[in-house]
Amino acid sequence: IPTYQFSADMSRVAVYAPDYRDYIEIVDDLYTRDNPIEIDFQADRLRQIEWSPDDTMIATAGNISDSHFVIDIWDATTGERLNTIQRGYLPYFSKFYWSPDNSQILIVGERVTGGGAISRFLTLYDVGRDYNQWEITQMTSWYEDVYETPNQLDVTWSPDSQIVAISFDTEIRFYDVVSKELITTIQNNTINSLDWHESGQYLAGGASDGTIYVWDVSALMEQ
Repeated sequence: IPTYQFSADMSRVAVYAPDYRDYIEIVDDLYTRDNPIEIDFQADRLRQIEWSPDDTMIATAGNISDSHFVIDIWDATTGERLNTIQRGYLPYFSKFYWSPDNSQILIVGERVTGGGAISRFLTLYDVGRDYNQWEITQMTSWYEDVYETPNQLDVTWSPDSQIVAISFDTEIRFYDVVSKELITTIQNNTINSLDWHESGQYLAGGASDGTIYVWDVSALMEQ
C-alpha cells in the first residue's frame, strides 16, 4: 500500500510505493510526478513520513527487522541523508511530533505487556546530533482485553519550542525541554487531542465526551 505525506504548504508530496520502487520519491504532483527527488530509504518497512514545519526536511521511521527500527532525517531539496538520530529496539512505533523550530522531534512508541497493560515511551531527539536523546516519560494504561482501545495520548509543542504538553488519561503534563523537568500538570476529563494557539497564550483540548476545553497557559510561557 503506498504511503504519502504532503508538505505543510501542500506544494510537494513524499511518496513511498514499495510495490513499484524501493525508495521514497518527493514530487511536485502526485499523479504526474514532476521534478522527482529520490530518498534512498533502506529500512524493510516504512512506518511514517513526516515533513518538518518549514518543509526543508523529512523524517522517516522504518523497521530494519521485526523488532528494530531506524529514524532518519533527510534534506527535502536534495534527498541527502542529514542524520540518523536513532537505531534500536521498539516493538511498535507510533508517531513523530516535530518542534515548531525544526530542531527537535518527540517520538512516541508503544509496547503491549502482560496483564492487560500498554506502555508508551516518549523520547525527545535533537535532530542535529546522533543519539542525543531524553526519555521524557513512560506512561502505562490498563484495559480488560486486547480488543479494548487503550487511552488516547496526544502531544503539542509551545510555539517557542520550549515546552511540550502531553495528554494521557485524565492528566495533561507540561515539560520544559531545556531544563528537562516537569513544570506542572492539569487534571481534567480524558483528553484525546491537544493544540497550542500560535500566540502561546491558550491551550485547547478535546475530551472523549465531545467537550472542548481551553486553558490560559500564558504564565507557563513567561517562566
